Amino acid sequence: MVSGQGWKLVSKVTSERRARLLAGFAITLLSTAFGCSSSAYEEYAFGEPVVLREDPKLQSGDLAQARTALQASRNELEVARLRSEWLSVELELAKARVAAVEARERQDDLRVEIARFRNLEARLPKGENLVEPLPMDQWEEKLTQYSAETARRDAKVRLLNRKVKPIRLQALEAGIVPADVRIQDNELGEP
Repeated sequence: MVSGQGWKLVSKVTSERRARLLAGFAITLLSTAFGCSSSAYEEYAFGEPVVLREDPKLQSGDLAQARTALQASRNELEVARLRSEWLSVELELAKARVAAVEARERQDDLRVEIARFRNLEARLPKGENLVEPLPMDQWEEKLTQYSAETARRDAKVRLLNRKVKPIRLQALEAGIVPADVRIQDNELGEP
């Protein structure tokens, strides 16, 4: 068993050990901090100053080159932004065209079905009806809805075409779009 005196000795040794660890950590931290300084010169190594890094020296020719490089990077950034805007607007237009063509396809498909059933009804002897008048009225109402949807989607394509035109011209002037690529502006008969 450890007596009261022994406990005091154990706690004293433990606190001294913690103090030594803390002092060692502080020394390591300070030596690392001072060793990693970012000075261009180290005071004296073997009696001579040692250059650790060279600071850039600007000359008048370098300034002109730097300004030219800055202007070139600004132009490149402007072209990249224009290209991004042009591509996003073209993508939006392409999606609108797909939606318009899909609506027109549904409308035309229903027209074909209505015409097919009317032709079948015309071949039947008089007095017999293949389709009652009520379903035919519903089909014609559905055809009217499809026609209205097609007209809305065609109008959206025309509006997007107007939005795309100036951006296309800017892209052509910037050389983003090759001159030999023909861009169709009036696919849906826009005036």
